[in-house]
Amino acid sequence: MSELNQTIGAIDDAVGKKGDELVEKIGAHAIDMASTISNKIDALETVGAQRAREAAERMEALLEKIDAGMGAGGEEIQQALTRHASEIARVMGDGGREVISSLDSKLSEVDAVLLSRSSEIAQTLAAKASEINDTLGGRAQELATTLDGGIERFEKNVVDRLG
Repeated sequence: MSELNQTIGAIDDAVGKKGDELVEKIGAHAIDMASTISNKIDALETVGAQRAREAAERMEALLEKIDAGMGAGGEEIQQALTRHASEIARVMGDGGREVISSLDSKLSEVDAVLLSRSSEIAQTLAAKASEINDTLGGRAQELATTLDGGIERFEKNVVDRLG
């Protein structure tokens, strides 16, 4: 009987340990994915800001050339181009924020799916452990009943005749 209890305990421990490891692995993968997405977002922000600066620098260089060549009329064009350069930089900045927002939303969705899946796995493992425990408990009870009946027959057939 104690051997059966040890076996049941060993099975319960194994299921508990493996279930925790699985949940830990899923958590580690979620953290890795979040880190990768964060790095990609940072890289995107850096590239977007750099391109906006480059565009603004090119516009300023063009404005200087135009100003040198056109005088007073060039000044009006320069102001218009400056406004457009500022608008271009603003639009590129807004676009980067939209991309970041979209990636953040997707990261939240991935996190929710991983959390849901790990919860389902934990529930399934708990149910299987309970099933195993119930099955082995039932088998142990059947074995105990069979042994009790065998001992009773042995006492009636052998011990009572000898005694």
